[in-house]
Amino acid sequence: MLHAVDAEALARPAFRVVLVRADGATAGTFSLSAQRTVVGRSEGTLLIPDDPYVAGAHCALLLTGGTLEIEDLQSGSGTWLKVPPGESIRLGSGSEIRLGHQRLVLEAMPAPDWQPGEPKVWGSPDPGYLVRLVQHLEGGGTGAIWPLTEGSVLLGREEGEIRFPSDGFVSGRHARLTVKADASVYFEDVGSSNGSYLRLRQRTKLSVGDLVLVGTHLLRIEAG
Repeated sequence: MLHAVDAEALARPAFRVVLVRADGATAGTFSLSAQRTVVGRSEGTLLIPDDPYVAGAHCALLLTGGTLEIEDLQSGSGTWLKVPPGESIRLGSGSEIRLGHQRLVLEAMPAPDWQPGEPKVWGSPDPGYLVRLVQHLEGGGTGAIWPLTEGSVLLGREEGEIRFPSDGFVSGRHARLTVKADASVYFEDVGSSNGSYLRLRQRTKLSVGDLVLVGTHLLRIEAG
């Protein structure tokens, strides 16, 4: 027979979500007891109606036993997981990172369109570019493009090879990209104030302490 305290512990949800607005204020706390909790602007259990960057049904929190996962529901603005400071993560072509108000996409360099036997097209010498980082603008469209060679580049508001001087949410020294000779790329947050976020492309396990960015709101995962 279970003691009363044991029964109470079993009935208590293992996780809860604290919703944090862009200004840092707490908008609510939600216990997760259902197997599927949809987060959205107009659909689901956890509603964020005042955020224009949140889709009607944006993402789903999936609870299976003691495991919590999150899945983006093909939202336009994406679901983003905070990268632990100091941890190096490998990026692939198409990976998206978010620093402050910057949405940056890693892409492979386009293949040369010159064919043997054809006249060569004159252009700037290629110093050995392996990948490129592309800035995506609000509402669609492409901004700056930074082709990258082997080595490391620093991203920041005041320091680094790639700077965003007008973005007050980007730290002076924010993050580092390292490109290897085989074109593999690694990303590291170097202790920024507001963090760096990776766009989720597949169902991903969450842990207590994780921060998920949905539109301009944060979901902070806590123990229930």
